[in-house]
Amino acid sequence: RAHTVERGVRIMLKSYDALILEELSYKPKVLVQWLLISTATCKVPTIAYNIPELNESIKNVDIGILVKAGDINTLANAIINFLENGRLRNKLGENAYKYVKLFNWDKSAEEFKKY
Repeated sequence: RAHTVERGVRIMLKSYDALILEELSYKPKVLVQWLLISTATCKVPTIAYNIPELNESIKNVDIGILVKAGDINTLANAIINFLENGRLRNKLGENAYKYVKLFNWDKSAEEFKKY
């Protein structure tokens, strides 16, 4: 049953062009990071406000677009630019996928054993 739900979610996410996060705060942070990783597995980049819960994950690895927090016009323009620029969409989607591939249980276990 869990695999069926997971498969359904992946099919749904693959139909997205982008994940748009328009909130000014996300608590707990781990939930929004899980959402970023989930969409990244489907090569879906993120467009969001530049807030502490997101800027570390998105900006540092170039998996999406960040705009000034609370500036709805800039957010709207970023979405339009993103949708009109296929090269940008593909680049950010590929970056998102490469980023999420860094996370796996085997690598994490090996790193943990070093300590």
